[in-house]
Amino acid sequence: MLIRELKEEDIEAIKNIIKEGFTENDAQKAEFYFRLGLDKKASKAFRVLKYFVGIKDKKTAGVVGLYALEACPEDVLWLGYFAVKKEFQGQGIGLELYRHAEGAAKKMGTRLFCVETDSLKEKAMDFYKKQGFAEGGRIKNFYEDGSDQIYMHKELK
Repeated sequence: MLIRELKEEDIEAIKNIIKEGFTENDAQKAEFYFRLGLDKKASKAFRVLKYFVGIKDKKTAGVVGLYALEACPEDVLWLGYFAVKKEFQGQGIGLELYRHAEGAAKKMGTRLFCVETDSLKEKAMDFYKKQGFAEGGRIKNFYEDGSDQIYMHKELK
């Protein structure tokens, strides 16, 4: 699989991938951040805002992002939108994308790698735990009753 930085022509395909696992509203928000990441002048609030796409068999298979607001400590990065197209799930593509993002984070000198997820997304939480993330915080019923916002982190240094 080829993994490369996001290009303008990737946005519609990755927006559709986000729709598969999230909501239409999430896809609209994701598109905003994808475009913002491409416009270096517009993303001044972010110290880092970049996305990578995975291409397999000439199809867009998935997306993973990295971000840090200017206010974040210099050595802290967050994992951004991360999704794999349903037809490619279960083939190790998510792991490849994640490892690419973590490698990029390490090259940037990241000490603490963070991610935010939904407690109802058990597969995502299990994946992050397998990659060495630990739960660092929880906001009960954040998204809706029974759906907590979970903050996870991993030391990279």
